[in-house]
Amino acid sequence: SQQAIEHYTEAIELNPQMDLAYYNRGNANSILKNYEEALEDYSKAIQLYPDHSDSFFNRANANADLCRFQEAINDYDEAFRLGSKNALFNKGNALVFLGRFDEALRCYIESELKGMDNSGARENRRALEIVISIISNRKYTIKKYKDLNGMLVSVSVDGYNNNIESNQRFQGRVGNAGNFPSGEGFPGGAGFLVKIVPKNIPAI
Repeated sequence: SQQAIEHYTEAIELNPQMDLAYYNRGNANSILKNYEEALEDYSKAIQLYPDHSDSFFNRANANADLCRFQEAINDYDEAFRLGSKNALFNKGNALVFLGRFDEALRCYIESELKGMDNSGARENRRALEIVISIISNRKYTIKKYKDLNGMLVSVSVDGYNNNIESNQRFQGRVGNAGNFPSGEGFPGGAGFLVKIVPKNIPAI
């Protein structure tokens, strides 16, 4: 809430080196969809405490919300290195949005094997395996857009002769790590569709 942002801003004014105040304010800004401001807060928290996996994880989510998927992937990698249990799954989703399906599949498989977010990783792996089986050895183009139901990835495929579209639903990303000291996490992102369409039907 705006009141929370003001509260953490006051704490920062009293102690500009308080990394957790920046981190918590970043969460408050994310809730209000102030993603640019959230990025600044998480970046400052990381500058002050570079070993905090949650700051990298939440900054990655903010970048993903802004469709800056490569930046998100970079932060998910660092969050995973520092011990974040959900970073691999969210990285897989970001890779799907970039059309890097083989890399995304490896993330989902590794997430399953490490016992991290098994249900989401399993469902997304199965959906992605269908996508990969359709586009295998074919040229394809990717377009992305948001509608009222969330993000949609449209894949236009050469040589896909079906006259019907193939829609695969994916579970959305794991939500932000929670505030300090409560640690209670936030809701995850909306699920999304990967829609396979023949080349003669323009990708939406």
